[in-house]
Formats: sequence, structure tokens, C-alpha cells
Amino acid sequence: MNISFESNKDAKCKFGYVGVPWDQGDVNGTPGSRMGPDAIRKFVAKVVNNIRDNKLLDCERWEMLDTSDLLVKDFGNCNDYRFYDWDYSTAYFADEVRKACEAGFNVMVAGGDCGINYVAAKGLHDSFDGNMGVIYMDAHLDVWEGPDLLKQGQYSHSSPLLNIAHLDRVKGDNIVHFGSRGYRSTQATENYAFMTSRNMNIITYAKFRADGVEKTVQNMLDTVTKGTDKVALCIDIDVFEQAIAPGSSANEPCGPDSYEMHELLKRLAPHIDCMCITEVNPIMDKNEQTPRRAGRMYLDYIFNKYAPMK
Repeated sequence: MNISFESNKDAKCKFGYVGVPWDQGDVNGTPGSRMGPDAIRKFVAKVVNNIRDNKLLDCERWEMLDTSDLLVKDFGNCNDYRFYDWDYSTAYFADEVRKACEAGFNVMVAGGDCGINYVAAKGLHDSFDGNMGVIYMDAHLDVWEGPDLLKQGQYSHSSPLLNIAHLDRVKGDNIVHFGSRGYRSTQATENYAFMTSRNMNIITYAKFRADGVEKTVQNMLDTVTKGTDKVALCIDIDVFEQAIAPGSSANEPCGPDSYEMHELLKRLAPHIDCMCITEVNPIMDKNEQTPRRAGRMYLDYIFNKYAPMK
């Protein structure tokens, strides 16, 4: 099943779905997130493909949206990868994202393991010349380096934010990390040093609970839009409380619930140029709960960027 809503070829607001079925980077987790793009696609298509007469009911706003200036296209899955060549595959994935961005689409990248967050950010980064802001949502820090990087590889699921931070036009001052929680062993001291030395804005889940949605969104936007031209939103599904999204390769307890995450996303959506969701693992899931959750997040992005809340 493909996602397709192209009643207006000249629509001003265009969204493109790019699947990246790759979980080679999930080196110490549970393989299976390569099945994420197809599992998520079904739940996005269920809504988008059934829009009739350019009308969609937003039940939360209790408002009928006119979708006549909206286009949603499925670019399919990036299948020309090489399991034995991570450098080639990563560059290929990022280039597919870049091409969709350059074609004027707000790109929705569906992974794949968490390393695909780097692919999405690099694809957007390479599609324009200015500085880029990044909101990175994850229960984990994802900046492993040193011996850990040598063991797992440059593009593993443990280092995507490290790789993003090394992109030419991404400054630490324009990066937000959201959702960290729990405890890390002494190997995380290097991670802490890297993130603080880059002056990244760290919003732990505890801080979010104290500040609330509106203040957190303003904090995020102040960081990622200062001196930048575009913003990437990278989400590892394990940012959710593990009971909310069980189909993840590396679950963590004590995270945000559905309402909190969706309220954040609806307010961030108008400012996001590329959104990526990774680590949706159907093998670990129950009753398609997690791809359904991810699909709803893409729908929040589409309809709240197209018709921002007042």
C-alpha cells in the first residue's frame, strides 16, 4: 500500500514519504526495524488515501480542513543498499532524502534503525546552503564515540547525533536533545562531555514535565531557529514511555505519554522541514501499537504544518 494524495499537482504544501528499510546499525539491539517503513506506511495511508472532496475533519480542533492545496506523495523504500558497505548505503539513503527535499517536499523519513536519523538530517542539510537546526528526540544520548564507536561503527544506532553534530552547517547551539532519562554507566562521561562542550540544549523528560508543553516548545524553537534556515526533527520511537510504544529496539521506562508527544509535535510542525522516525520494530510490538503511534505522528506533522493551529 502506497500513500497517495495528489489531487492538486501544483499544491503549495507538499509532503513526501521516504522509507529506509535498514537495521544493520542496530548492532546491540534487536533487529527488525527494517520492517518499520512498511508498517508505518499503512497507518498514514489509511487516513491520507481516504480524503474525499478535499475535506478532512480534524476531530481535536473540531474543524473541517480544506486540503485542496495539499499533496502527499510516497517515494517508496530506498532498496539499493549494500549490507556489506555502510559508507555507500548511508550516502545513498541521504541522497534520496536530499533529492526529495530539493523537489520541494517536506520529507517524512521512516527508518530503520536510529542511524537513519543521521541520514534524514544529512539529506536536508545537503539540499540547501544555510545553517540547520536539529531537534533530536530520544531516551538515549546517541553520541557514542571513542572505543564504543570503533566497536559499533560510525553509522550505528548509538552515534547518529554525534554524526549530525559534525555536519558542516549544524552548530551545537542550534541542537536540542529531548527526552533523556534514566542512568548511564561511566562510558557516558564522554557523551556528557561532548554534548556540554558543544553547548547543546538538553531538555530532559524531568525538565519537560516541570516546564510544560508551551514553554518547552518555545525553548526548542528559540534554539533551533536562531540563525538557521531549516530545521530537522529526528525521533527515535523509544523517546516514548516504553508501555506506550513497546515495538522499539531499546525501550526505556518513565518517558512521555502520547498526549504530551503529540501536543509537542503539533506545535513544532509548522517549523519543521524534514521529520524522521526510527526504531519502530514490528517484531517487538503488540497489536501494531507502535507503527500506529508513528503513523499518527506523521499525520500530526502533515496537517499541522499544512494548517497550523491558531
